[in-house]
Amino acid sequence: MLNSTCEVREDPFFQPIHISLIVFYISVYTLAFYILLAKCPDTFRQYRNHLLVQIVSMLLVEIHFSVFWNLSIDVPWAAMCSNGLGSGYSVQMFQIFIVLNCFVGITSLNLFIYRMKAVTMHMENPKFQKSVMFFYYLFIILSGVLFIFNFLIYSDLKEQNEYKIKIEEVWRVKAIRTNRQFPEIRILPKLYLV
Repeated sequence: MLNSTCEVREDPFFQPIHISLIVFYISVYTLAFYILLAKCPDTFRQYRNHLLVQIVSMLLVEIHFSVFWNLSIDVPWAAMCSNGLGSGYSVQMFQIFIVLNCFVGITSLNLFIYRMKAVTMHMENPKFQKSVMFFYYLFIILSGVLFIFNFLIYSDLKEQNEYKIKIEEVWRVKAIRTNRQFPEIRILPKLYLV
């Protein structure tokens, strides 16, 4: 398994804070969905739909990053350790993260273009509108190229287990000789508040 050498040092001080923040964020998201679905007038239906898709896409990235991937990085070497539910599939988790980020980008651009169409509906500057659409389609095309590269690099990402173990052994030996502990950067996910 690619993550068999990862050592996770969780500080028990932060666990109650993390759980209380999760409860707070769930209540905020529940309130936002209730307001958007139940209290939003019918005249804003299209904007509401764009906004809901944007919120759901960001929520999917958050759930993937904090629950399924749960990434931590050990500093002396470039090794990412996955400690979530999908820790046995860390390469796939990385690829899903790329796909979800493209999805967030597309939904953000859709929301932006919808708002720009509403603002520039009565303008007589078609060059501005064309440039916005040009960048939108450019982003879609580049996302497609990124998806292709994402699947082409799968074999290289999957075969890094030996490299990771070799680098970790070198740094562990150096740390034992100097009686140092490894610094760890813990990437804490940030929920996107609306």
